[in-house]
Amino acid sequence: MEKKFGHEQRKLLPCPKSSGYNFVAKQKTNPPMSKIIAIQDFLRPELPTVVGCKDYHEEKRLLERVDRMLEKSGVERLFLELSLGQFEANAAKMEAAGEKVRGGQAAIDPYMKHSSWALRCMVLKNLVGESYRKMSADLAKTPLYQCFCRFGSLIW
Repeated sequence: MEKKFGHEQRKLLPCPKSSGYNFVAKQKTNPPMSKIIAIQDFLRPELPTVVGCKDYHEEKRLLERVDRMLEKSGVERLFLELSLGQFEANAAKMEAAGEKVRGGQAAIDPYMKHSSWALRCMVLKNLVGESYRKMSADLAKTPLYQCFCRFGSLIW
């Protein structure tokens, strides 16, 4: 058998029709989550307009960036998943002890809302660097902090 070189060499390329259309487009998939947690961002009143206060606007931009980081990085979702796991473990422990436990979505929703509030309040407290008492007072009177912690919802 004689070897052929250059343009004389015959190359066989597979015909796409002969092999069928067995291609799969790669899709970006998220890692499987153990639980689906609904995070509802309720309507909030608009923040009051503050004119001429550079510190307020810098703090507002900082809180907006931190808010986006909590959401986009998945930290808040992970915290809520862990919180839900703790809720279910506590409920199982109480049922095993013979106590009556309120279960279902009616019990989970308020618990998850409070867990989200707890996370955001602790993040805010560490950003501001205040004591618990001072942070509580500031949170009660500052619409910017209430908005970050998602307290200012029109729907409770």
